[in-house]
Amino acid sequence: SGPTISNNHTTQGGDTLTFVSTLNGLTPATTYYVRAYATNREGTVYGNELSFTTTGPSIGDNYQGGIVAYVFQSGDPVYNANVQHGLIAAPSDQSIGIQWYNGRYSVTGATATALGTGNDNTITIVSSQGTGSYAAKLCYDLVLGGYSDWYLPSRDELNKIYINKDK
Repeated sequence: SGPTISNNHTTQGGDTLTFVSTLNGLTPATTYYVRAYATNREGTVYGNELSFTTTGPSIGDNYQGGIVAYVFQSGDPVYNANVQHGLIAAPSDQSIGIQWYNGRYSVTGATATALGTGNDNTITIVSSQGTGSYAAKLCYDLVLGGYSDWYLPSRDELNKIYINKDK
């Protein structure tokens, strides 16, 4: 709160009493404070402070290289009331018919099923299976939309993605 021209600011107006200022690059789910100002040779004066909170992405929105598939809710094991998080799905299938393992059967130990465990499962599978062309490795190596943090979802993550697939 208490924004001044020493903070980030825009310059619009001129000799008119009305102006419009467009703010770009705002962070979702963040409160911002704004106030008008006028500067002349006598100094700078400020108008009343206003605040607004940007909305976070919603299910179905394009976001961070994919599509928002689920937004964590109160009661989810990874929910944080102070930060909006969720699941981002790739916008299209990355491979049809890829196998689930690298050609040799092994017990990987990737058995977590809860929300928030898909990434750890993927890392465990890739560490156990190594090189090859299989589902977890495809996700682990994927770079899409400038993002390289893709992973194979856990059972509960996949269920949330499936429930919201048509939204």
